[in-house]
Amino acid sequence: MKAMGKAITSDPETMHGTPVFRGTRVPVQTLFDYLEGGDSLEDFLEGFPTVSRSLAIQALEEAKSLLLLSCYDLARDLAGAVKGQPEDLAENPKSMEGFGQST
Repeated sequence: MKAMGKAITSDPETMHGTPVFRGTRVPVQTLFDYLEGGDSLEDFLEGFPTVSRSLAIQALEEAKSLLLLSCYDLARDLAGAVKGQPEDLAENPKSMEGFGQST
């Protein structure tokens, strides 16, 4: 079993390795699908009583931390490319096509 964080785990023996809430078989993606669809956290918790409110919030906090870390890494890479340091982005400007554009 791979602990992705304290709230999220992934185990090939559980849901074929899909990231799930610790101690459950509920995929974390389901929470994001609910929220993306306009449902509230309470709606999700009602539908999945094996996930506690604190566990769901902890998973959201872990996801937020990973997202922010990813943004900081991207900003650092972009800053390096702008300063002329040879980075993947500087060598391949096409890799940035569509960056920052809303769909």
